[in-house]
Amino acid sequence: MSRIVIVGAGGFGREIFAWLRSSPKFLEREKIDSIVYIDDRDHVSGLPAPCIGTIEEYVPSGNDKLICAIGSPEARQQVVEKIEARSGVFVQFLHDLALVGINVVADAGLVVCPNVVISSDIRIGRHVHINSNCTIGHDVVISDFATLSSSCNLTGAVEVGESAFLGTAVTVIPGKTIGAGALVGAGSVVLRDVPPGVTSFGNPSKSYGLRNV
Repeated sequence: MSRIVIVGAGGFGREIFAWLRSSPKFLEREKIDSIVYIDDRDHVSGLPAPCIGTIEEYVPSGNDKLICAIGSPEARQQVVEKIEARSGVFVQFLHDLALVGINVVADAGLVVCPNVVISSDIRIGRHVHINSNCTIGHDVVISDFATLSSSCNLTGAVEVGESAFLGTAVTVIPGKTIGAGALVGAGSVVLRDVPPGVTSFGNPSKSYGLRNV
């Protein structure tokens, strides 16, 4: 049997615990018998599962399967690279209520929350987070460490660059590109390409200078 190690015990980490508990097919398939946290903050309390130590001190064991629950793309990448350098193994977690179509290729560390629809002919990179109720249209490409907050709608042939962050309920019309490291604010409707590294928001979405990371 194996245990899930949730990396990060903040709000998203607590959500991940709930989504795991409501995904019995995933738990059975991965042969999971326990769930724990690691987190670098002092005195983490009120968690639904034990916190066994810090990220800095964590040493992977052979039966550990990791899920990174750190929302910031940049912070997530830093932590993942530290743990992977110690031979930690990150799994893909797709909630039992996610719907995945044909010819979908995804790399390690993908997190897909409940009621997500991923259609066909889609490429998803490493450690991408897709939150609840998102819709991913055909021929979409989502690059490493990107984050889609809840209820985003990516229509056909959209490209999302590495470490881009889309806020809640962002809609991107067909064929548009969200550049690497860009931040698109909640509720935005993207009608034109968003350049790399900028902050963009509104309906229609407009760019307002470089993102502060």
